[in-house]
Amino acid sequence: MNRGDTPGSTDARGVTPLVAVVLMLALTVTMVAIAVPFVLTSTNQVGNSQPDTEFAFAYSEDVDFDEKDSLEVKGSSVGADGLITVVVESGESVPAGQLNLSGTLSEGNLGDGEFDEDEDVLIGAEITVWAQRGDRLQVVWSAENEDESAILADFTVYPEE
Repeated sequence: MNRGDTPGSTDARGVTPLVAVVLMLALTVTMVAIAVPFVLTSTNQVGNSQPDTEFAFAYSEDVDFDEKDSLEVKGSSVGADGLITVVVESGESVPAGQLNLSGTLSEGNLGDGEFDEDEDVLIGAEITVWAQRGDRLQVVWSAENEDESAILADFTVYPEE
């Protein structure tokens, strides 16, 4: 008989508890190393994805140039030809502080004007901006951490006929 084959022998060979613990630890570390990048990438994409929002535009030169636009600018103070009205038609609401208007006489962050920075710009909201003929208005979204941005819509001003 071989050593350890006798009943009641305490010298039996096999996987020790220490080896089992090391194997379980290695398996756990491997699973965490695979799961962490996936989870972090998924949450980052959800938090910074650009909103799916549709806008409609209208331009008019038949306006009161002493009125202020959504950025609190008077048309008479910037030599505007007319007023662009932007309407949020559909999609997701967007915090005003994440929307910038550029390419026109009055441009800037929507949260610095008639909207509060944290106020959501909802469907049906009207945004007005003074412009000149030939200006190209861009509605630009910026992520909260400002590491990502996208042009949500643009509009070029053509003279009224």
